[in-house]
Amino acid sequence: MPALSIAGWPDSGGIPGLVRQAEGALWEDRLQVYGEKPCAETGDARCIPYHIEVRNDSDRPIECGLRVGTTGYGDIVVAPNGINQGRDLLLPANAPAPSFSSTCKLIPSTLPPRPADACETETTVLFPEDYYPPGSRRRIEGGETVVDIRLSETNRIRAFRVVRSSGSQSIDTAAINVVKAMRYAPGCGGKTVRRGVLFEVWKEKVTETEEWKRRNCHAGCTPPPNDIAVTVTVVD
Repeated sequence: MPALSIAGWPDSGGIPGLVRQAEGALWEDRLQVYGEKPCAETGDARCIPYHIEVRNDSDRPIECGLRVGTTGYGDIVVAPNGINQGRDLLLPANAPAPSFSSTCKLIPSTLPPRPADACETETTVLFPEDYYPPGSRRRIEGGETVVDIRLSETNRIRAFRVVRSSGSQSIDTAAINVVKAMRYAPGCGGKTVRRGVLFEVWKEKVTETEEWKRRNCHAGCTPPPNDIAVTVTVVD
């Protein structure tokens, strides 16, 4: 199966996984391993951080579900010929490296027709700006990701799929996290909800940092961060 690979990792570190192929998507995963560190938050003296990385060898972005053992461990979007990673996993230093896997699918190149059972239920999410990726905020990077969310009869998320990419794997991955945090009003149980998650950032108005400091050091000598907004909208 490794013969399917059409690219290489930028370094040779980590624990190799498998080259995988499904529904037109081609990707490879690996488990990145770091050195020991104190980890009082887990109750162990020393821990080893791990995270799952996915390299996309497809010509379109892919959406991937990550698993550690049999447990889901987050979802990411990976740009064409790019690499992205899930959140860190801390394990005791004397524990064996965990088993891991990934399941990916292509993100459509054009927005598919609205689902026949689409429902315009009210959606809410607390503090959506908290999901703005710090790197995207620094780069003044935004965009809209469109996601179809399949609800259970009790209005819980049964499944979801990115159906239009923002063009940024960081923004797309953050949009998935917003969708997973949403709450849905009654009335759409068992149906599909299509939502656009728009991330916007504006450059700070003050461009001369030293001048800003001269006039505002009474309030602290660090210029204010860029203004941001995260908005969830209905998409036809």
